[in-house]
Order: sequence, then C-alpha cells, then structure tokens
Amino acid sequence: MLYLSKKVGFLVRFVIATQNSFERSRIAERIESEFDCEIIECESCEEVYKLAKLADCLIVGIEILCGLKAVKDLRVSYPYLPIVVILNRGDERYISHALKEGVDYYVFRLGDYYSRIPAVALSAIEKKRREFELDKFRKALEEKERLYRSLTENLPDLVILHDGDKIAFVNSAVESLGYTKEEVLGRSIFEFIHPESADLARERIETMIKTGKSLPPVEEKIFAKDGSLKVFEIRSTPIDIEGKRYILVVARDITRRKKYEMELEKTNRILRTVNSINELMVRAKNDDDLLKGVVDLLSRVYKNVKLWVLNGEKARLYSTNGRTIKDDVYAFPIVGEGEVLGFLSLEADDIEGDEMAILKTLAKDIGFTLVSLKRRRAIKEALRRVEENTEKIATLIDQIRNPLTVIQGIAEIKHDEYYEKIVEQVKRIERLLEDLDKGWVESKKVGELLKRYDF
Repeated sequence: MLYLSKKVGFLVRFVIATQNSFERSRIAERIESEFDCEIIECESCEEVYKLAKLADCLIVGIEILCGLKAVKDLRVSYPYLPIVVILNRGDERYISHALKEGVDYYVFRLGDYYSRIPAVALSAIEKKRREFELDKFRKALEEKERLYRSLTENLPDLVILHDGDKIAFVNSAVESLGYTKEEVLGRSIFEFIHPESADLARERIETMIKTGKSLPPVEEKIFAKDGSLKVFEIRSTPIDIEGKRYILVVARDITRRKKYEMELEKTNRILRTVNSINELMVRAKNDDDLLKGVVDLLSRVYKNVKLWVLNGEKARLYSTNGRTIKDDVYAFPIVGEGEVLGFLSLEADDIEGDEMAILKTLAKDIGFTLVSLKRRRAIKEALRRVEENTEKIATLIDQIRNPLTVIQGIAEIKHDEYYEKIVEQVKRIERLLEDLDKGWVESKKVGELLKRYDF
C-alpha cells in the first residue's frame, strides 16, 4: 500500500527500541506495510544512543528511556529527530513530562495499538519536518537580518529611518558628525538640518508620505555636533512597516566633493580671467590701459586688487595713520629685464598650489608687457625723431638748391674765367643733393613700414 510513504516522499529509516522482540516485529510489520522504509531494531538505551544518528524516526518503549532522561539527552543532540514513545497502561502521569522533555507523540499499549503507530509516526515526522523548515526559515531570516544590519551599520553613508520628523533608527555613520546614536534617536531631524534646507526637506517628507513614491536626490546642509556645516546628498524613499509609513534616508557626505568643485570653479574663473588679461596685454597701448585693465579683471575674482609698492612676497597694507588694516594680503613682484617694477597685491583667505603659480606667472607676464610697452614708446620716439630729421633734411635741400640756382645764373651772365669752375661745383653739389633726396625717400618708406606694424 505504502500510502504514508508517499506522504513522506523519501525512504524512511526507523529505529524501533523495545525490550519485547515480538512487539518490535509487529511494529516493524505495520511500519513496512505503510512506508518505503528501513527498519533497525534494538533493545537497550545504550543502543538507542548509538543508533539515533542513523534514524529518521525513533519509536521507543518507555522502559528503554531510563525515566525519560534519555529523551532529554537525545533532544539536545538531535533536535529534529521524531520521537514516538510507547507507554503502558497507567503511565498517564508521564505524558506531560514526556512532552516537555521532547517526545513528539505517544501511543498506549492498548488494543490494536500496532496499527496506530504508522499514523502516529507520520505525524511525528511531519511535525519535525515543519519544525525543521520553520527553524531553517527563522535562521535564514535572522541571518538576513544580521547581514542587513551589518551592512547598514558598516555603510559609510548615513542611514536614517524617521517617523514623520522623529528619528527612529540611525546607523553608526552618525558618529562622523560627532553624535552618538543615543544623542540622535527620538529627536526631530529638523534639529540637524540647516534652515536653508528645512523647507525643502519638510515638503519632500509630506509628498512622500502622501504619495508613497521616492523623490530624486537633493543636496542638504546638515549641522555637525561642533556646529560646522556639512553638505549631504539625500536619497529618500517611503517604506511601510506594520501598517505605518516611514521615510528611509540614505545620506552621503559630499562636503569634500563640493569643496573640490568650488575650487575647480574658482580655478576656471582665474584661468578665464588670466586669458582675458593676456588678450589685454596684446591690445594695450600704454601702461595705464594695461594696469587699469588688469586691476579691473582681477577684481572680478579677488578683493581689493592693487598694484602697489613691493615689500617682500607677502605684504601688509597700512592706512594713512600707519595702522595695519589688512594682514591677509598677497603680493607678487612684477619684474622686467631683471628690474623690479612693482607688485600685484590682492586679498584672499588662502592662495596655494596651482593658483599661486598662476598669479606669479601673471605678475611676470605683466612685467614683460610693461617692458614691451617701454620699448614700443622708445621706438615711437625714435621714429618721431627720424621723421623730424627727414623733414629738416628736405627743407635744407630746398634751401641749398635755391642759392645754387642763383649762383649758376650769375655765373652764366658773367661767363668769365671762373664760369666753368663754378658750374662744375654747382653740378657736384646737385649730385650730392640728389643723393640726399634718394635717402629722404627711403627714410619715408621705412617710416611708413614701421608705422604699418604699429610702432
């Protein structure tokens, strides 16, 4: 028939332990008629201890169990072993104690009790299977809970579960703000949120509680215990626990990243400003245009930018009465052709690294441009003098030619013995004047060429 075996679904190994061999045979016979099984028989408590590890179900007479002490010992070693105890008439007093010690089911030696044993054994097997599965499930849940708690506790991100605005859970990352968990639990989250971020946080909480939907991440400012502000990227999602809606928050500290972003933006502004100054250096016609333009452009990035008298690499500015008004002033020497021309000064909280190098290079470029402008002025002055001298030469040529014409005319009228010598000298002077004319023309061409190149 093997009906009960189908319910179990696997080959069952029974250990049958009673002192009566006939009883063991009858029980085995009934068991084999219902189960696809293997039977092991024994008749002492010592044998039960040895064979228990092989059993899928233990059917044991009360006389074998040494006053139920063996049940307690077996249950410690084999918590999921189904145990069915066969009791004698009058052993009712043992029932509650037997069940307490770990017996799953019992059968009295009354009537045709052999026929009841297979069903009782099946019940015991199924009971232990349920207990095993339940314990397995419970342990799996506990392991998952332990894993999730461990993950949550060890996350570098701040994890907060709040009911409304009250904090119900927080992980160990809160210590990065200087708080202990105990200092935070039960308090309102708005005690820690900067007023600038509070309205947005309140609106997001109300929306998530109402809709049950997550919202995109936002940045919020959070107070640390020492009063300093940190910037967090907030990711929030509503979760329902036992019919109540909570807000789960995962907050990542991005203070350092925001600082780097601000520094990068500042560096980009400086580079854009320096690029504009470089363009100004190319266009500048004089020192005033250059220096006023430099101060104007740098004032968009720094405070109190001045071109001042050099007093070391870092300078102090004094008011007219001699009192110090600023100490956080940086000064960069402006050098041209080995000569200190002045310095560029500006106020800033802290300048270092690439920013310091950029400003030093800028000061050098200003010095180079000032020298270039000085040379340009010198060339312009030289051109002016060349033009002036050229015009003087042209006037002088005309002034010489006019008397020569008169002298030649008088010589032709007199036509005496000096005539030929006079005409010869006049022609010689004319040739010299023609050479001067050619030089004047070339000088004019050179001057025009230099003017064309903005000298």
